Amino acid sequence: MTARTALEADGVFLVARVKPHTAFRAPIESGLAKMLTIGLGKQKGAQSLHRTPIHKFDRLIPEVAQIVMKRLKVIGGLAVIENNQNQIGHIETVPGDQILVREPELLKLAREWMPRILMDEFDLLIVDEIGKDISGDGMDPTSRAATVCRRCTEVPEFKKL
Repeated sequence: MTARTALEADGVFLVARVKPHTAFRAPIESGLAKMLTIGLGKQKGAQSLHRTPIHKFDRLIPEVAQIVMKRLKVIGGLAVIENNQNQIGHIETVPGDQILVREPELLKLAREWMPRILMDEFDLLIVDEIGKDISGDGMDPTSRAATVCRRCTEVPEFKKL
């Protein structure tokens, strides 16, 4: 669906995984609101928004989502949350007018269910498997600590990767 088709539609229903973003932390990261702001804009919309520095996405995504929802009839969305085995752990239908209210709570659940390294501190992390299927960066940057995501929290400290 392009932005034009969405504008002409009687209603829009979104489907998106709600999950932590790999490069910033905020109450709303990757999910239904991001689909409204970047996904519906297709390539031109995504390029336009990605010109904004990533550290401003915490405000940008909710603000742009509100603007988009004023122009589109957003019926609702299907929020999908994966468990720590990368399987569907929770599916929830969110009414359109509740997306920006409900998504932060769903993100908390997604964050709780994420796989994590169980130690707080260690000297060496040996990575056995890495790839684009794991994350856009090849490895979940929340496991790489402040080297990638300086604003990320709850990340173990290590001396060498």
